[in-house]
Amino acid sequence: DKNDTFSKSAIDTFISSSSASFEYPSEAFNNWAQQQQFAELNSDGSLVPTGLGLLLFGEHPENRFPQVVFKVEIIYGNGQTEIRDFPGPLVEQFPAIIAFVQDKALRLTIDRSEAARKEFADFPLDVLREAIANAIIHRDYSIDGATNYLRITPDEIFIRSPGELIKPITLADIRNLDTGSRSRTPKIMFIFNRMKFAEQRGIGLRSMKTLPEHGLP
Repeated sequence: DKNDTFSKSAIDTFISSSSASFEYPSEAFNNWAQQQQFAELNSDGSLVPTGLGLLLFGEHPENRFPQVVFKVEIIYGNGQTEIRDFPGPLVEQFPAIIAFVQDKALRLTIDRSEAARKEFADFPLDVLREAIANAIIHRDYSIDGATNYLRITPDEIFIRSPGELIKPITLADIRNLDTGSRSRTPKIMFIFNRMKFAEQRGIGLRSMKTLPEHGLP
């Protein structure tokens, strides 16, 4: 299938963000991709992406996996709603979502209490960034018909990520915002960690404990 191919722009994004030592296309990339189980040899000897390779680096992963689409809804204070779907490989999907949310949803407050003008978002972007990364990394991609979803209103931020809890994590761990470093899809975690999209130390939920420092619940 012509859609079951790697995206050069996605792989170049990974290479530039992770300081990988190979180029694409190259034999070095082919060897790395096979070792990481992102690619396999076809019956004719050609290299093709695996399902995981498509999710991370595929040209159009949503054609085979419609559930990869990340849906974002922003409800503004005037009642207007803006909806955006983010398809594409995960390594390009995540920065696109962050850029959209930062530009559209986290309005800036200007502090003129000091001589130098300061601008800061009304909600800490690093916390939201971790939450979105966690939703992408830890969701269950085997669930058809269920997508990641982010809704931002003037009063709340809601994120849905399909999948049951990963053992041995319990609901009590979630409520305490401390789940340790567990991943349903460690290969996606590995790539996001290499690209500095997420920390591989289980600090995602714990970062939410800092919200009271920003005057938030």
